[in-house]
Amino acid sequence: MKHCNKCDTTKPVAEFHKDSSKRDGLRTQCKACKNMVDAKWRAANPERHRENARAWSTANPERKLETNRAWCAANPERKLETERAWRAANPERMSVIGRNRNAKRKTRKLAQSVGVVTPAELTAILAQPCLACGTREAITVEHLVPLARGGAHSIGNLAPLCQSCNSSKGSMLWIEWKHSNRPRALEVFTAA
Repeated sequence: MKHCNKCDTTKPVAEFHKDSSKRDGLRTQCKACKNMVDAKWRAANPERHRENARAWSTANPERKLETNRAWCAANPERKLETERAWRAANPERMSVIGRNRNAKRKTRKLAQSVGVVTPAELTAILAQPCLACGTREAITVEHLVPLARGGAHSIGNLAPLCQSCNSSKGSMLWIEWKHSNRPRALEVFTAA
């Protein structure tokens, strides 16, 4: 048994965190009191808490992964609830992530190279005007050399095209599309 100097009660030794700097090897506050003190500090210092958490995660990637896996296994309902809430709050990021995931899957299926394309890079591409006609509406990410023709899913092969131009181009190379007789290609390239 040990006495907690915070709540002034005597509790079993198992109710105290270890502390090698103390004579008996245990903290002077019980786990419940220490958790309460820590929660108050986190609420008063959210930025410093985030910085400390990031620093710990960076320094301990294996333990962070292990902790996350254990939490997810113990809390499957909360994990699903958290994921649903994030998706609902970030629909634009979900569409970018979904496009990237689908392109990677398609590329893997075709056994071609998959480069690392971050969501930030995809968002930057989607913020640009259409490479062919210049519109800023319904922008999609286009593989200049189509995946079906051996192109890679990498930043150097991606460009912004509006939905209309992207549909017209299909699986053609840019030069093939430019000289095709498709109505959208004629409209875009003869106007230039």
